[in-house]
Amino acid sequence: IVNSSLSLNTDVTAAKVLECNKVPKRVFQGQTHGHEGFLLSKVEGIKLIRKNPEYKEVLKPFLIGDELVGNKNAQPERFVIDFTFKDLLEASKYKELFVILQKKVLPFIEKKAKEEEDGISKPNGRKEWLNSWWQMWRKREDMLIEKKNLKRFIACSRVSLRPIFEFISSDINPNDVVMVFAFEDDYSFGILQSTFHWKWFL
Repeated sequence: IVNSSLSLNTDVTAAKVLECNKVPKRVFQGQTHGHEGFLLSKVEGIKLIRKNPEYKEVLKPFLIGDELVGNKNAQPERFVIDFTFKDLLEASKYKELFVILQKKVLPFIEKKAKEEEDGISKPNGRKEWLNSWWQMWRKREDMLIEKKNLKRFIACSRVSLRPIFEFISSDINPNDVVMVFAFEDDYSFGILQSTFHWKWFL
């Protein structure tokens, strides 16, 4: 049997998933917004929050992998409209944000759902997405729930020659290229940065 590192040197036929890696789940992929209409520039986001302080609940700084490893203090350059835990009526109360999605995102999803229904494109869940068009494509509810209980989390880009780990404020939402390690303590950070973890990663 060839293992995941494409090597014959290790027999993994008797390997089992460790229970401690499943319950509670501690590593998550970030969110996939699915359309650029969910994103606002930092200037636009800050302006809207200053004008409507309640928007802070659903308008979040959105961190991508390049910013994590390339920006000073790993600062995000955009905001994301995140209605993950809001139904249509609740989302519509954030009027300016809701209108942005109505104009930019809804027509795109309607078009993709129609193409799927007509057999022009293969089934990929766009028809189902139409039922919650005001929410991102991959919301990662489990990650958001876990992150909510932390002041900070450990993040790493999953597209990287070498894993660079960084503490990120839990006020920031990670995008799908950012892996979330739901730990806020220095001890766990040290383990992830260790030579042992690096060798396992390889």
